[in-house]
Amino acid sequence: MGIVSRDYQYGARSKEDIKRVPLTLIMLGLAYTGIFWLSANDIQAGETYSKLFLYGISMVVLMAFFTKSSDSPYEIPIATRFYDSVVFYVFGLALPMFLFSIPQLFGAKAIVTAKAFVPLTFSTGVAGAQTFAAISTIADPFWRSFIIVFTAGTIEPWAVGFASVAFGVMLGYTIRKLLGVLPKGLDLGSGMANKIFDFSVAMIWSIGFFVVIHKLNGSYVSVSMFIAAGVFRFLMNLSLYQMNLSLAFLFGFHQMNNAISIGLKYTVSGFLSHPFGWFILFMFGAIFLSFFVNIKKFPDVFKRLWAEIGL
Repeated sequence: MGIVSRDYQYGARSKEDIKRVPLTLIMLGLAYTGIFWLSANDIQAGETYSKLFLYGISMVVLMAFFTKSSDSPYEIPIATRFYDSVVFYVFGLALPMFLFSIPQLFGAKAIVTAKAFVPLTFSTGVAGAQTFAAISTIADPFWRSFIIVFTAGTIEPWAVGFASVAFGVMLGYTIRKLLGVLPKGLDLGSGMANKIFDFSVAMIWSIGFFVVIHKLNGSYVSVSMFIAAGVFRFLMNLSLYQMNLSLAFLFGFHQMNNAISIGLKYTVSGFLSHPFGWFILFMFGAIFLSFFVNIKKFPDVFKRLWAEIGL
C-alpha cells in the first residue's frame, strides 16, 4: 500500500492498479478545480497551489524512472481496493471531529486548534494578505469553503505527505550512493538498514518542508508552534507509511480539519449555496452510503492492514 520504515520494496504500481483508485483521482481532480478558479481570478494562491500540485505529479514521474534504475522500488501510497480507500477516507474525516469538535461540546479546550495545521490557508502575514486571505474577500461562501476544504485539504497532504517523502527517499538513496564507492555506494550492512536510512532522510525532508511552509502562516510566532507542526507531520507520515492508511486517510483528515477551522456550519451552508456544492454533498452521501452498505467488508480491510504492518 505504501512504503514503510521496515520495508518499502514492494515495487511500482501496475496500470491495472491505477484504474482502481477513483477516490484519490477524484480528490486530486476537485483540488485542481479550485486551483483553476484561483488562477482565473488572479489570486496568487493559485500559483502556489499549482506548484505544489505539480510537485506531486513530478514525483510520480521521477519515481517511475527511479524504480527502474535503482534497487529500491517505491510504491505510491494509495489503496487499490475502492472500499479500503472509502474506509480510510471516512476514518480520516472522523478523526478531526473527535480531536477538535466533539470535545468542544463538553466545554473542553484542545491543546492545539484545527487552524494550527492549515498553514497555507490561514496566513496573516504580508504574503498571506496578498494571497490566501484574498480568498475571504473575493470568493463567495461556496468557493471559499471549496478551496479551503478541497484544494488546501488535498494539495497539502499530496505535497508534504507524499511528494516530499518520495523526494526524500530518492535523496537518501542518492546520498548513500555518493558516500560510498560507486556503483554500489554506501552499504550499511543489510538491505533493511539501507532502506531505513533512505526512509529516515525522507522523513527529515518531509518534516522540514512542512515546518518551512508554516512560515507562510503569520500566526506561528514561537519555536514550540513549529515543533508542534513537525510532530504533527511525523505522526501523519507514520499513519501513511507505517500504518499504511493511504492518501485517502490524509485527504479526509485535512479536509475535515480545514472544514472545522472555518466552521462546519459555514462549510455546509457554503456548499448549499451553489449547484456544484450540492454535487459535493451528493458525493459525500455516496461515499458514506458505500461505507455502510459494504460494512460486512469492514473487518477484512483491517485484517489486510494488520497483515501488511506485521500485526
